[in-house]
Amino acid sequence: MEPLTSFEESFSVPDGDIIKEINEIPTGSELSRDGACSFFYDQIADAGSNFLFIKDEDHLVCYADHDDVLESINSDNCKFFIQNDRNRTVLMLINREGGHEINIPFTFKHETQRDRQVLGLIKKSATLKVCLLAIAYGSIFKENLLEFKMPTDVTALIPE
Repeated sequence: MEPLTSFEESFSVPDGDIIKEINEIPTGSELSRDGACSFFYDQIADAGSNFLFIKDEDHLVCYADHDDVLESINSDNCKFFIQNDRNRTVLMLINREGGHEINIPFTFKHETQRDRQVLGLIKKSATLKVCLLAIAYGSIFKENLLEFKMPTDVTALIPE
């Protein structure tokens, strides 16, 4: 039986290329099945998937879900909750819009170097950069690219 590998080990496109391509794609546009963003077509198995990317002092968290879930999310009506335990940190984005609440967990495993690096950048910059990816009709679209200023009470709880 072959050992399982993570996308970090099996995907050959550098994080920086994915971050660059995501930043260049216009909001509402379909991600290309060629180039760096082909990664998402290979890796998104279900709605609710999230991925971390890091390049030098830049980070990006990509969250994939159905467009009807993502369309109401904007940086004006979001709050954050943080929970730490021995093995992980969960940053919960809480979006309240029109009587509906959407909770999106971003889980960072302490044993994974990439996760620790991204958490460190979030703490240092007090910013969380999130790209919302909409899954629709067998394709993936860039729904929105958001930058959240993290509250100091949340960043203070991010482990070193």
